[in-house]
Amino acid sequence: MHAVTIHDTVTRDGVQFLGFDLRDILGVARDRVIASVWVCEHVECIGSTSDDVHAASASGAELPGSRLLEMADGIDQTIDGAFSAYLSSERPWCVIRAIDGSEFVVITDDMAILSELRRRFADVRDSPEDVAYVEPWRSSERAPAGAPSRDVGAPGGWLPSLTLSFGPQAMSLSDTIAKLRSLNEPLPRPARLPSDAEITQIESELGVVFPADLRSYLREASDVVFGTREPVTVTIPGSHTDLRLVARAAWDTGVPRDWIPVCEDNGDFYCARPDGSIALWAHDGASGETWSSFAEWIEQEWIAK
Repeated sequence: MHAVTIHDTVTRDGVQFLGFDLRDILGVARDRVIASVWVCEHVECIGSTSDDVHAASASGAELPGSRLLEMADGIDQTIDGAFSAYLSSERPWCVIRAIDGSEFVVITDDMAILSELRRRFADVRDSPEDVAYVEPWRSSERAPAGAPSRDVGAPGGWLPSLTLSFGPQAMSLSDTIAKLRSLNEPLPRPARLPSDAEITQIESELGVVFPADLRSYLREASDVVFGTREPVTVTIPGSHTDLRLVARAAWDTGVPRDWIPVCEDNGDFYCARPDGSIALWAHDGASGETWSSFAEWIEQEWIAK
C-alpha cells in the first residue's frame, strides 16, 4: 500500500480552502469505484446529500460504488471521515480520508491511481506514515507488537473491520535514513537533494510511479556517499548514477518495466518493485534474492557491506 496527501487550495474573498472534494478523487478511478463496495465511517460533511452520508456513516452500511458517487456529487465539503473500498478481501484496496477540511489522504495499492492523482492535482505529497492506517504493523509508533485494533475514529486509529495479525515490525525507513546520513562521507562538492517536483518530472519522463520509499530516499538521502554502493541520483544528469540512464539501461537488459532500479552493480540491478520490496536482477534474469523493503536493503546491502 502507498499513501499520498492532496492539498490543492483556492482563495476566495481572502479565504483559502480546498479546491476539490471527495467527488473529484472518486472520479479518478470511476470504474473501479463502481465495482467496489464502500464503507464510510465518522463522516462530517455539508451539502444536499449530507443527511444520507451521515446516516450511512452512523450505520456502517455497505454502499455500492454507484451510490457513493451519487452521494459524493451532493457534498459541498467533506470535513472529516474515512471512505474504504473493498473488492474481495478483508483489507480495503483504497481508503480516502478527509482531515479537518484541510487535506485528503488517499491510501491504495493501485499505482495507476496514484499516478493519475499526481497528474490531476497540483499539490500531491507522499505520506508513507499514513499507510499505517490500513497496515498498522508497519509503524512502530501506531501499532506496537501485540496491540489490539482501535476504532477508526481514534487519533492514529485504523479500520476496525480488518482481521489483522501483528508480526515482526518492519524496519523504519526514517530510522535507516538517519543512520545512513550519520555515515555520510563529506565531499568538497556534494550532490544536492532533489525537490518533489524534480522527482515527479523524472517519473513523467520514464512513464512510471516510484514506490513511496524510493521517493522518500531520493528526497532525503540520495546525496549520501558511503562505502562501495552507489545508488541512483536525480540531480547529477549524465552521471553513472543518473536514474534516467540507469533505468533505461536496466530495462534494455530485460528488467521488467515496472521495476525501478535503485542501484547498479557490475551489470546487475537492485530494483524497487511496485509493492515496495527490492529484488536483484542478475545478468541472466531475476536472481531470486529479495528484500522486503527499501530500508531492509539499505541496512543489509549498503550499510552492512
